[in-house]
Amino acid sequence: MGGGTLQLVATGGQDIHLIGNPGHSFFKSVFRKHTNFSIECIDIQYTGNIKSGKTELDFEIPRIGDLLGKMHFEIDLPDQTVSPDQTGGSKWCSYSNTTGFSFLDELSIEIGGELIDKHDGRWYDILNELTGNGASGQSGDNLDYLINKITTWPTEANTTPKRTQMYIPLKFWFCKDYSNALPLIALQYHHVNIKATFRGIKNIINSQEDISNNPDVLPPNEIKLWGNYIFLDSDERKRFAKESHEYLIEQVQLVDKPFSKDMEFNLNHPIKSLYWVIQNEVALTEKDNFTDITSTNNITSIGGLPWSNGNDFLNYNTHLQVNPSYLQSTIKYEHFNEMNMKFNGIDRFPKRKATYFRTIQPLEHGYYYPEKNIYMYSFSLNPNSFDASGSCNFSRIDNFTLHFDGDQQYLGYKLFLYAVNYNILRIMSGYGGLLYSN
Repeated sequence: MGGGTLQLVATGGQDIHLIGNPGHSFFKSVFRKHTNFSIECIDIQYTGNIKSGKTELDFEIPRIGDLLGKMHFEIDLPDQTVSPDQTGGSKWCSYSNTTGFSFLDELSIEIGGELIDKHDGRWYDILNELTGNGASGQSGDNLDYLINKITTWPTEANTTPKRTQMYIPLKFWFCKDYSNALPLIALQYHHVNIKATFRGIKNIINSQEDISNNPDVLPPNEIKLWGNYIFLDSDERKRFAKESHEYLIEQVQLVDKPFSKDMEFNLNHPIKSLYWVIQNEVALTEKDNFTDITSTNNITSIGGLPWSNGNDFLNYNTHLQVNPSYLQSTIKYEHFNEMNMKFNGIDRFPKRKATYFRTIQPLEHGYYYPEKNIYMYSFSLNPNSFDASGSCNFSRIDNFTLHFDGDQQYLGYKLFLYAVNYNILRIMSGYGGLLYSN
């Protein structure tokens, strides 16, 4: 008897729980037939004008397909002639770091004039940092290459912003999974609009010296929104058009407030995860002349470094060397030392260190730990998955507070809290709307 055969017959009572009455075989492939469909990526037209200043575009989604799935922006920024006024030495200027997300100010989707969800470039930057980065020795589904995340600033004299092409995938619920594709065929009487606001070009330029004496900057060469339209076979198309639909969707609630020791927030709906960053208000200033940034600022990611005095929208550093952490024997600086959460005055959990919310929480919930000072807390087992796996109903919590301890500076900082919640999108009789309002 060979060893393989001996293993095969060496079974006992314990094996009944593993191989008794088996449900499948590893050696027989199983596949399911699917309905017939096709997908075409189509350029969606807009109303509005692309300008060198703030640009607002309204994309009304045409019903040229049956469903709408993944979407992305295609952005082309031109070479600029703007350069810093020389006062001696090597001076430079460049498009700001992570240019794509810095350029995207606000993004929203409306159905029948009702706001369904709203995002911004900061939220996309947070997701990008959590879904993969290089500094932690990990790689994932990050978009650094597509949105011009800079790891080495130019240092030569008379540097000018160079032509930059970028892609920004949208993160609305129907863009994440084709099983949640938006059924345009069932929205016969409601228009779907995606509205986008982009910052002015001078507001996404960082310079080492004054650029106010330069000629006007050039507007973007193009801003396009592409959508993956899904075309169904005739039978399924009829079913989608006639039947009512209810979709479990994700929404993002954003609250920004001055940073303080005790912060109360008014949130709604079943929330699966919370994310927050703390930023210096000077760095968030939109400036069009002089941001006083050196070639090393905005690159090193955690604490202790300054920022520019404007146009630094995705820098979450603290400039004070306080609240140190010592992971890997490296000193990094956090915006707070410890934090806990209170529901109606009752501790949700005991105080935990800032590094817990920056490293352990992401790692326990399917993310990578971020390069930047990004913090999170999840009520869900797997918040990165669209499938529901836990939440906390904040509509039933009267008082929600975050309490921060440490040696941090509060004055001049803002906290941005993003809460990802569930809601129901109901589509029937050609109309669509949310089942639960705020």
